[in-house]
Amino acid sequence: MLSLRVEEASRRLRLTTDSVTTISYELGFSSVSQFYRAFQRVYVMTPMEYRNHV
Repeated sequence: MLSLRVEEASRRLRLTTDSVTTISYELGFSSVSQFYRAFQRVYVMTPMEYRNHV
């Protein structure tokens, strides 16, 4: 389930201008820091680094 939420977050980071905070809460993460940790485990970069590279 976590991997699906992180995958959806990556899609939203690519296709929207929503903030990382908005994306993290809309996908059910309890905090932005929890989202950052989960995202980094999968993509080996922060959500902002990901957004800037794609």
